[in-house]
Amino acid sequence: MRYSPVQDRSRRGLGTGFAPVAQYTALPSSRLLGFFILVLLVAPRARVPGIGIPLYLVDGLLGFLFLTALRRSAISLRPLGPIPLLAGIYTIFVCLGEMRGLIEYRAFAESAYMMGIFCLAISLVYIVPKMIRTQDNLVVVFKGILFGLLVTSIIVILYSMGATRPAVAGTIFRWDFLNPGAERYLQMLQMTTGEDTTRGTSLIGAATITTGFLGTMWPVAFLAAKWPGLGLRWQKVARLASVIAPLGLLATYGRAAWLIVIVIAIMAGIFGFGGGRRKVFILVSLCLLIAYLYGDQSDLFVVNRLKVRTQATINAPLESPEERERFASYFEPFEHLSENPIWIVAGAGRTGQRLMGRGGLETQLFDEGTLATHSAFSMAYYAFGLPAAICQVLLMLSALRLILRRLKACGKDRQQQLIWQVLLMTWSGLLFWWLSGHAAVGEPRGVMLLFFWFGLLLACSRLGTMSGAKQ
Repeated sequence: MRYSPVQDRSRRGLGTGFAPVAQYTALPSSRLLGFFILVLLVAPRARVPGIGIPLYLVDGLLGFLFLTALRRSAISLRPLGPIPLLAGIYTIFVCLGEMRGLIEYRAFAESAYMMGIFCLAISLVYIVPKMIRTQDNLVVVFKGILFGLLVTSIIVILYSMGATRPAVAGTIFRWDFLNPGAERYLQMLQMTTGEDTTRGTSLIGAATITTGFLGTMWPVAFLAAKWPGLGLRWQKVARLASVIAPLGLLATYGRAAWLIVIVIAIMAGIFGFGGGRRKVFILVSLCLLIAYLYGDQSDLFVVNRLKVRTQATINAPLESPEERERFASYFEPFEHLSENPIWIVAGAGRTGQRLMGRGGLETQLFDEGTLATHSAFSMAYYAFGLPAAICQVLLMLSALRLILRRLKACGKDRQQQLIWQVLLMTWSGLLFWWLSGHAAVGEPRGVMLLFFWFGLLLACSRLGTMSGAKQ
């Protein structure tokens, strides 16, 4: 095997525990995967201009990835645990839910699109391990994640500040091909007042869904900053992203986002990340302290929103409609099931929600406006049935089990420790978003992120020792 001087320099800076990294050439398929995750993290609703039909760029990229994966040699995911099987079972109930929606709503085109894009999104759990077969393949994916983190975090931070918000809203948010429905969005922004207008948002969507994307991928910057073969320049970009991303999360002013920052910062300290990680921990701690002490008196912060909502959650969680919905989303589906036993076989799909949003439907098969759908579990139930909701829970638990098992098995191998510690941190960020919102199930871009992460987890597990392993 040949090793590049850059990789050798990176390896020497890592200390003990890192084996040499083999020199491979990143395949076009892995570059396509890196570009896909970049688009997903920056502008997943961007449309391909000039073709006459509304085609999302991320959908087209995912379709190419799927076709490319079909042409690549088969790999076995069976030894990696139940995640691939659970994803397959989940796909069946997604199709059943959308088929039921097709029959009830008689909207063939909408139902066919939702079924197709959900199935493609779920297929990322199989596509990603086929694309990531070497460490160089991971390097390309890391670059896409880092650039996406930086761009979206900067947009969120600039949008959250009054001085820069008009410039951001009047430029990138005005471009219809990046932000579909831009004109309606800007009109709504002008009519809206209060704290919600200052919450950082992005081209991904509102503050809540942006939180999930940043919170899940932020810890990857920790790993990239120490990754052999990434190169010194990109390692600097990784360190910058590891600092900017938590600021973007804080700028969304969501309780889940702030909790993600606190938990991941604490985990970074517990795992003993040195250097840049220590700076992140100190920076985040200072930001939290300053915001807490001076947030109520500053025009730059809306920390009072966090205080009020947090106190409501602690003191009277079932009195506020918003707080009650979060808790009710875990027991209300079972009440609904007792009156609607068909949901034990199939849900109602997501076509109804799209038709309602366009004014093409008066009522859905379930009243989404009054039922508690503020969690991935509840949305999986209402959209795809009880078995799908159970699959979602089992997928999250299986991922945690795999991470903990790998952490225990890595011994004193520092590189393996870093990989699985970071993956545990990404799981934690994903978990809070999964528990408190439904985008990971109900929005195609959210489903893509969720199953891309599952695929990345399986890819890292399949690479085994990751250091000099010949695949």
